[in-house]
Amino acid sequence: MASSSPAFVLSLFLVCLAIQQVFSCSCMPSPLQAQFCRAQYVIHARIVDFRTIYEDPPVLEPVEPEVITVPDGDTISTTHSMSDVDSEEIEPPVTQTETEDADHEEGEIDPEFKPEGPIPEEGPAAGREETKDEENFNNEISNVVTGLEGPLARVKKSAGLLPPPPLPNIEDVDLPEERMPIALAWQVEIRKIYKGTEFFSEDSEEKGPEKKILIELFTAPQDSLCGVTNLQLDAHYALGGRYYGDKLRISSCDIIRDYKTLTSRQKQGLKGGYQKGCEECRIKPCFASPCNETEDECPWYPFNDVDCEDAYSRCLRKKKGQCGWHSNKHMHGCLGKE
Repeated sequence: MASSSPAFVLSLFLVCLAIQQVFSCSCMPSPLQAQFCRAQYVIHARIVDFRTIYEDPPVLEPVEPEVITVPDGDTISTTHSMSDVDSEEIEPPVTQTETEDADHEEGEIDPEFKPEGPIPEEGPAAGREETKDEENFNNEISNVVTGLEGPLARVKKSAGLLPPPPLPNIEDVDLPEERMPIALAWQVEIRKIYKGTEFFSEDSEEKGPEKKILIELFTAPQDSLCGVTNLQLDAHYALGGRYYGDKLRISSCDIIRDYKTLTSRQKQGLKGGYQKGCEECRIKPCFASPCNETEDECPWYPFNDVDCEDAYSRCLRKKKGQCGWHSNKHMHGCLGKE
């Protein structure tokens, strides 16, 4: 079977990376030196505590009551309860028709009244029987109108509207008990600042067993959002990230290394060895072995079982002017060279 071409391997890797990105946070693999060069701050710190930051609860502003003016000049507030409406005495307005017909007795027909057009017949005389649905509907309407009594019925007749239902009191509104977390804040004790001293106070550089500098590192609340959620309390880490929004930020794509697992060469790199390489060379991931060095780049293959370059070497410019991985006995031992 023919070996896979470098282009095919790279395409397959990018497809898998895109699929994984849909469901979770994915980071391009990088050696410690490349992460150090990208970071704005790098520290050695001990994890002290953490807290969850929630979104602010919604603020309900008081609503001014809307006033409805009925024809006789009285007002009804939309915040009134139904009992308040019943307790008010609202008289219906006297219309012109009622004034003209005041001399007639109730039920008496005006002899001068002449209806325009034919008078429609109702019920069976109209030529058809009332359906069951129409009968039920008319009964319901009749019950509703019959149930209106007192001022409430007069308001309906005079204004043509029923008073709106009362608004709920803001104090009686039940707010949801569970709020969405928007961030995590890790409280850490700084032991050493390797990079980004400008982001810390002047007291952060003071040394001494009794001097404790506590800061907070902010991250997303979930792993799927590249949040750092699994740090162990009282453990020591090499941590690095970025500074924006007046806060020190960190994500799962930044430097998060258990300090006790760092090699002596990595610790030396944090103390200054990496910074020189950042100014001269760039580490470029290589997805097809063998990877060739270029003038300003150090190739790095991320799929080795043991990452000898990351653990025991640094990307620096050599005496011949070309960038490459610095050779030493630890690097040779890792690669199995004599």
